[in-house]
Amino acid sequence: MAVNVNNLWVVIRREFLERVRKKFFVIMTLLMPLLFGAFMVAPAVVMMMTNGEKVDRIVVLDKTGWMAPILLARKPAEKTPSKGEDGLEAYADSHLSGGGVFVAPPAGSSLESLKRKLAGRHSGFSGILKLEPSKNNGVKAVFYGKNLGNMRVMSFIEKRSNRAFRRHLIAKLGIAPGVLKELQRRVEIKTVKVEKGGATQSGSFIGEYIKAMMFAMLLYALILTYGQALMRGVMEEKNNKIVEVLLSSVKPFELMLGKIVGIGSVGLLQYAIWFAMGAALVIADPLNFAAKAGSAMVTPGELLALTAFYLLGYFFYASIYAAIGAVCTTDQEAQQWQIPIILCLVSPMILLLAVLQNPNATWITVLSIIPFFAPTLMVMRFSLVSVPAWQIVASLASLALGTVVVAYLGGKVYRVGVLMTGKRPSIPEILRWMRFS
Repeated sequence: MAVNVNNLWVVIRREFLERVRKKFFVIMTLLMPLLFGAFMVAPAVVMMMTNGEKVDRIVVLDKTGWMAPILLARKPAEKTPSKGEDGLEAYADSHLSGGGVFVAPPAGSSLESLKRKLAGRHSGFSGILKLEPSKNNGVKAVFYGKNLGNMRVMSFIEKRSNRAFRRHLIAKLGIAPGVLKELQRRVEIKTVKVEKGGATQSGSFIGEYIKAMMFAMLLYALILTYGQALMRGVMEEKNNKIVEVLLSSVKPFELMLGKIVGIGSVGLLQYAIWFAMGAALVIADPLNFAAKAGSAMVTPGELLALTAFYLLGYFFYASIYAAIGAVCTTDQEAQQWQIPIILCLVSPMILLLAVLQNPNATWITVLSIIPFFAPTLMVMRFSLVSVPAWQIVASLASLALGTVVVAYLGGKVYRVGVLMTGKRPSIPEILRWMRFS
């Protein structure tokens, strides 16, 4: 299929400049790194804000006879417990600052009366911990709370209850108090990542998780954003009859290829700007990020592979998006057609935990070579472990071959569909276009 380079360049230039000059491109280019940074910093900020919140108070209803005295043990410096406006005697936890306090219920209080009070708006406490003896000298604990999603409170109750139970067992067995402290000593494990050739560097699960997710999300966002932009551009030109004017000067395949390359170049430019901003941040290193990130830092080889998978992945899916835009006339129709595409792009992120546990599993390796999953799944794999070079080459080759096939078939669909209006073509009709047009 002969392509006029001059015509192709005119289309590429038009599509590129039309999008780069828009304010949306400038805003998103500057805003996306800030959003990624906010997502990484926000949890720490929220934790700092919650540390200043009031202490949660937990009422203890004890039927064991020994658990409550340990949970309500006063600090050595305290002579009397503090008493709130509701008359509940509170004993602060000396070990978990800001975690919570256990409070003794008023005399004669029942579980039902406390639950009714807890259900009110001004109960004065956050929950009720009911303790009963169980078989084999154990303890059955039930927590009644209005908010069971507060992990800080749940962690406080679990840690304090287990510590109290251990103290009781130590005293019952007649073991010296100092033994408990020795038994609670922990082994600190430092994680080191072993790479190809035996090279090692420090790493962590969180760092590997963030890196893999960042790679996958970056490719997913770029491919989906500019693929949909291409699809909507084709639909807009088709509905406004602009395409008929354009096709009087260029061939359908030249127009489709020019739009794909032009819009893809916008994504590549945005990708380069983000990389430059990230590189500047790493060089400046205001928060000593490079030392903390360890193996989570992006290597030049990973950056090169990431760029290759973006280009091929974009061309692969953009050819499909161009064909979808040619056969559809409304956004509702286009959304239905692109559901399988989105599922293929997002499925590797759904499988992230499985990939983290065993990135070299046979079924994961096979999926990472299939063109539909290769762009996001393979980058997740090589961001976690040293993937054999032949697998990366096979994945790129498969993606390149798939791109050629999809572009060829998509060009046939585009040539016919972009000039058709009215009834949406059926799948059998589209298949006939691929075979005979």
